[in-house]
Amino acid sequence: MTKVEKPKKKTSIKAKRNEKEDPMSQFAPEIGEFFKKTLGFKTFTPVQQCAVKYFSTNYDCIVQAPTGSGKTLAYVLPLMQMLKNKCEPLKENEKAKICALILVPTRDLVGQVSSVMKPIAAALKFQLVAFCSAHKQSEEKKIKGNCIIISTPGRFANLIEKKPELIVS
Repeated sequence: MTKVEKPKKKTSIKAKRNEKEDPMSQFAPEIGEFFKKTLGFKTFTPVQQCAVKYFSTNYDCIVQAPTGSGKTLAYVLPLMQMLKNKCEPLKENEKAKICALILVPTRDLVGQVSSVMKPIAAALKFQLVAFCSAHKQSEEKKIKGNCIIISTPGRFANLIEKKPELIVS
């Protein structure tokens, strides 16, 4: 069973397999191409179909579903659409900007999310930086342009202690 909850109302919703509207119609062509051609999918899984609807309308959601059900793409696709709409390319001499931060509980998940996001981030001209290794200095040097950072909470806390200028007020 797939559940999506909106925080304040705590509504539990079951995903319906037959939605009338094509959920891909709300995404930019590059994102649709990524989903269909790069990843080879034709349709959303039930968890994606349900969650994308809420993420795309700026609801905070909690998604609980089994491994392999498509949770990562359920938030990555709407996130990339939001970033495409809101993050303008940096002007010359502008400092790097963190456009999105994805915190995950383990280094393994940092790697998994990073591997899913890498092609779409590159296609949309975002620098994807995954903080998951012991090579801290080389990771920190990758923060350039419009960045999407994927990290564990502890590793990100370490980064902002060392480089507080990355956090824009």
